Amino acid sequence: MSFNIFGIRFYVSYIFVSMLTLFSAIDKTETFIPMIISIAIHEFAHCFMLLMFNCRIKSVKLTIVAVGIEYITPPDKTAVLFSLLAGPIINLVVSFFCLYFRLDTLFGVNLILSIINFLPIIGLDGGSIIDALLDGVISRKAILVLLTVTSGCSVSALLTLNLMCFNNNYSVIIFCIYLILPVFLKILLKEKRI
Repeated sequence: MSFNIFGIRFYVSYIFVSMLTLFSAIDKTETFIPMIISIAIHEFAHCFMLLMFNCRIKSVKLTIVAVGIEYITPPDKTAVLFSLLAGPIINLVVSFFCLYFRLDTLFGVNLILSIINFLPIIGLDGGSIIDALLDGVISRKAILVLLTVTSGCSVSALLTLNLMCFNNNYSVIIFCIYLILPVFLKILLKEKRI
């Protein structure tokens, strides 16, 4: 499905909408709506920062694995870095705002979203920040190796934390699999195995 907002074309995959519908139907923790609000704020901050740097956005594509942006006027390195930082920082700011007003669920969701997105994992803002900072400084292959190692270490740390603190919560395990899949796909695509 697609629609326009402020002259920007949005494409939303039906699988993405189906997954959101499924999660909202089975959510017993009542964190689904706060999570969607927090993710929307996060993504809006990315787009807002790009617009502040005079980047013109042609379209935004929402899928189950990523948010893709197509530009009319592409961003420079500074705009990319500020845009990548804007998402996690706004979630951090919102979390403290929610803490002040005792909105516990929104506080927790925004804080976790901010922390997770700062992790140096391929596909997350932290990994993209490292990629943008090192682009042109070291080779693409070295960046991929570094991000693969940091992604593996970060996911391993999350799984260890899950084992130690959350008694092996299956939701955290599924989330970690979701985080590491783009790493393997990027490696396989880079080596042209698939």
